Order: sequence, then structure tokens, then C-alpha cells
Amino acid sequence: MTISCDFCALRNTSKPTSIVGNGTPASCNQSALVAALLKGGINIFNCGSGHNITININVSLQISSINDTIIDGAGIATLNGLWRTRILKFDSGDFLYSTPTLTVQRLRLSNGALGILGSGLIISNSHFETNTATGNGGNLGNGGNGGAISFDGLGRNNTICGTRCTGNQANKFDGPFFRISYNVSEKHIFDNVLADSNFISINGNGLAGGFYIQGGTVTIRNGTIADNSATGAGGIFFVNDKSVTLNNVNH
Repeated sequence: MTISCDFCALRNTSKPTSIVGNGTPASCNQSALVAALLKGGINIFNCGSGHNITININVSLQISSINDTIIDGAGIATLNGLWRTRILKFDSGDFLYSTPTLTVQRLRLSNGALGILGSGLIISNSHFETNTATGNGGNLGNGGNGGAISFDGLGRNNTICGTRCTGNQANKFDGPFFRISYNVSEKHIFDNVLADSNFISINGNGLAGGFYIQGGTVTIRNGTIADNSATGAGGIFFVNDKSVTLNNVNH
């Protein structure tokens, strides 16, 4: 089911740059997805009519550092990181430019999820479940933050709409979503987002079972943040933010 959000609409993917698969489930595989994502642009899946498809990922898939990238799972595609790796990775953006931006829509990511450094980020009508941070420490290079999404980058905005984050684990800061900002103009928007049953590992002694957001301007509306756990700030942890607006948020 597609959830309508005020802050972002599904992107038009009717003219794709790449089509992952040729109409059979077997053709929708990691190799085909790697080749598509290196080009950037609009990426869709053709895995056979009516088939839900899970693509196992055992190495991080690098997102194009040149072109905007859209990944549209059409509500049928799941990327499974097998608890081995971040599924999608972007770490080579040029901070002098406003692009590229990664857009993920109608996609399920489990057991791996997303690491971003230097890209804008839009997520719509997706599901992040049972993802785990890849490291243990709280410093950005240690990999212990953001069980589902770890997002860092100067001058980058994120918008997450109609998306569920459930059962994700970090080992230091934030179960589903960890964000470090560098100036007050960076915007973090969450509309119709569910963050449920996310947690920090028992040995992590960390903060923010729900969201950890440092800096920028935060808007959370029409959301539910429930049953998340951490040593401190089980739900949301804000620090050094210019402003925080909460509207119709259940917790």
C-alpha cells in the first residue's frame, strides 16, 4: 500500500535508465543490480509478473557518485544483506555540489541496509527491518551507529516518508536512523514514519533506540516512535539542532 505524504511523492520511474532482470526471478540478482547502480539514474525491477523477489547481497553496492540514483522496488523487491554488509553504500560525494541524491522507494531492506556519506537522501514507502550496524564504536569510522541508516554529509538533506523501521539494531548510537549534520540549514524531515522495536545492543551502552539527530532542522509529523530501547534516550535523541518540530507523533 502506498502512503501519501505531504513532503515527498513517489518519483516517476516510467522511463528507467536500467531494468534489473529480464522477467524471471533468477535474473534479478546481485550482479545485475551492481551493474545498474554504477550508472545511476532510474532503476526498476523486472522479475516476473506477480513475483515477490529477494536478492541476497554479500558485498556493499556502491551508488553512483556522479548521477542522481532512484531505486524503485515496486513493492515486490527485498534486498537482504545476510547480516554481512551494508547493502547500499555511498561515500564519495563532492560536497561542492548539491547532487547526487539517492532515492529509495517501495523497497524492503533487511539484514544490512544503508550507509551514506555525501549524498542527499529520499526514502518513500519502504521498509527497513532487522538491520544491524556493522561495527561497534561510536566514532563515525567505527560503524557502530545507525542499524538501518547511517547518514553523514555537509549540506545534505534527508526526507523519509511513509516508511517503517522495525527491529533494527545499532551497537552504539541509534537503532534505525543516525544523522550527523554540519550546519543549521540541513533539513531532516520524517512524515508518516514508524520506528518500532529498534534497539541498541545490550553491551553498547549507547543512546537513541529510535532516532539520533545531531544538528540541522528537524520535522517529524504523523509518526509513531514506540517500543524502542537504549541505555539512554530510548526513543529520540536530539543535540545541537536549530529547531525541532513534532506534530501528531505517537510515542
